[in-house]
Amino acid sequence: MKALKETIQEYIDSYSNIPDFIKEKLFNLIPHSEDEFIKRCLDEAPRGLWVSGDYVLCPFCKKIEKSSKEEQYTGTCAKCGAIIGGYQRELVCCSEIIFSNDSRLSMPIFYKINCEYNFISKHIKVKIYMLNQSEGIFSDFVNETAQYHSLNLKRNTSSEENMIKDFKSTYVHSGYDFYIKTEKRICYPLDYCLLYIRYPQVELLIKTKYSKVIQELLYHPSISLETMFKRNFKQGTKLKEVLTAPEWVFDPKLTLAEMNDARITYTKYNPSKESFEQFLELNLRKNEIKIFKQILAMKFHDNPLYTFDKLISYIGRCDMYQAIYPYDCVIILRDYLNMCISMDTLPDVNSNSLKREHDIAARNFNLIVDKIIEDNFIQKAKELKIYEYENKKYKVLVPKTPQELINEGKNNRNCVGSYVKSFSEGNSKIFFIRDKKHIDSSYVTLEMRGSCITQAYLSANRTITDKPTLDFIAEWQNHLINKKIIREHSE
Repeated sequence: MKALKETIQEYIDSYSNIPDFIKEKLFNLIPHSEDEFIKRCLDEAPRGLWVSGDYVLCPFCKKIEKSSKEEQYTGTCAKCGAIIGGYQRELVCCSEIIFSNDSRLSMPIFYKINCEYNFISKHIKVKIYMLNQSEGIFSDFVNETAQYHSLNLKRNTSSEENMIKDFKSTYVHSGYDFYIKTEKRICYPLDYCLLYIRYPQVELLIKTKYSKVIQELLYHPSISLETMFKRNFKQGTKLKEVLTAPEWVFDPKLTLAEMNDARITYTKYNPSKESFEQFLELNLRKNEIKIFKQILAMKFHDNPLYTFDKLISYIGRCDMYQAIYPYDCVIILRDYLNMCISMDTLPDVNSNSLKREHDIAARNFNLIVDKIIEDNFIQKAKELKIYEYENKKYKVLVPKTPQELINEGKNNRNCVGSYVKSFSEGNSKIFFIRDKKHIDSSYVTLEMRGSCITQAYLSANRTITDKPTLDFIAEWQNHLINKKIIREHSE
């Protein structure tokens, strides 16, 4: 049987794209005997209960025991009594990260070795990865498929210290020492090194008032955050070169996402410094900012109603002189402008009483809308006249006006009065079935959509049970089919 040392050497030699002097470093980092390999994995693996099938391994006493499922999650080792957290996994593994700044390389490179040991099958596995410096992920050398790993990996302390030492000697002006000095509570030394290699501009940002941005990237690493970072902060040696918008756009108190929104707003609307600072002071929430931008996009006869500066000025005056808070102002103003545009009426964009103008516009708008709905309702009623039908006992009627429909709802104690708009738009067909002896009294309210009866109720939404009424409805339906009325109107 081939010795583990030879197997590892052959494995490393199989990587044709790794320089020989790097292969030597990698080989020396991997344990060369099975006992050493297992010990290394156990020592470096997270402290938890390792579970595989019916077997458990305590990482403290290194005992493998067969146990029940209930025993696997007690959190206490039955052999040594160690308190351990339940952690289900079949492999014991450790990660080792090295850094090479050898002059023979075009640029420094991070490598990661992943050692895995399956304590049931006794299988040993080694994987080598190289950092993709543009994307910040470790990629498998063999298949070049991106393998995502958290940058906050379990690491060998001594190896990390040596790597950071090499890093500092290579990148003298990385801002590393400044980062360590200023971030004493929560600090990610290795992650800062990785971040700097991808984005050298972090050195300038960490030394200025934008350190919060760097911390956000380190605390919550994600591709979306890094994408926003690249859009807002270019490479450069001066802050003016790094920032993609004037410094006053990037308020240091903002999150990276908020900075990105601020940059987009500045680029699109080109506000003055004073107006933009006032905009930030409004403290509008996400939805209110959306409404703010909707107002900026509004036009009357192709003419914009506000510039960014004029809108900020007006919101400020509404706050000071009309006691309308900014978050209320944008909503009231948006609604007022929409109503004026719908009525083809030029809005007063500098009104001294926004609420008054809004209420007047709302009254006029409702009158117009009500008139439109009423006219459409009457027209639909005329079209549905052909649906009317009667026999000796019952009669089907079509409501002629919205008021008739509302009265039907009151008399029959149902919600049909709310169907005025649906009726006027042709979505619902409403009919009244009356006893001919009591033709003015509500009896059955019926709704039809297309060719189907969707609702037919007595007062208070009671189900129809008497046979004569049910027979009349069936008779009426047959009449509509025979006259091809339903087909004609359903199409």
